[in-house]
Amino acid sequence: MDKKDEIIYAEKIFDSKIYKNIMSVYRTIIPFGDLIDTNINEIVNDFMKKKHEEFLSEILKSNLSMVDVKDVEFIMNFKKTLDAVNRLSKNDKVKYFANLLKNSYMNDIKILNDEYEEMLRILGNMSYREINYLLFLYKFEQENDLTKDGYWYSFMAAFEKQFEINRYKSYEIYKRLGNTGLICEELKLESKTVTEHSNNEEYNELLTDTLDLKYFYTTDLLKKMVNLISE
Repeated sequence: MDKKDEIIYAEKIFDSKIYKNIMSVYRTIIPFGDLIDTNINEIVNDFMKKKHEEFLSEILKSNLSMVDVKDVEFIMNFKKTLDAVNRLSKNDKVKYFANLLKNSYMNDIKILNDEYEEMLRILGNMSYREINYLLFLYKFEQENDLTKDGYWYSFMAAFEKQFEINRYKSYEIYKRLGNTGLICEELKLESKTVTEHSNNEEYNELLTDTLDLKYFYTTDLLKKMVNLISE
């Protein structure tokens, strides 16, 4: 989209009834007053302004109806989500918060209010990089067979290529992310061939099962969250 198209698109958004209704809610819950006016730079710094504009722009890309916007639950979740956005020190996670809000009303995924608050808290506590680590694990899991021998070794190699981080550091990264409740650790039964030395100096090849390979898999909560925070 070129600059001219962006301007036309923006004009359509800001002239819509949905926008005006959202802004009426927006103005009542922002503690420092009306941000969208000619004196905006006197009220809030450019950084906060940019976060709010991006947040609103992402929400307004959806097909929210007037019924959604006037819904009490939507208004409350809008406030909670905007509060979370206000606490961000960078803009990189704004789209995830906006997608969580709008997709909670625009798709077929049933999400309880408690779940919404849990997801807000989890997103707020994770860095942008950590979110991408989880999204990468989710995508890899969807495209590969967890039960296949060598699954986690394949994942470590793909992780290293994607993030340019030593593959053997992946375990400690995902071990730490396990505290979010979005992934679980599992011990995989791995078959190995070992050599046994008998008294008569004969060597026998034995196939044994060991539980020394750890890997991580996604929980239902992460699967639901991915669908909500994605475009």
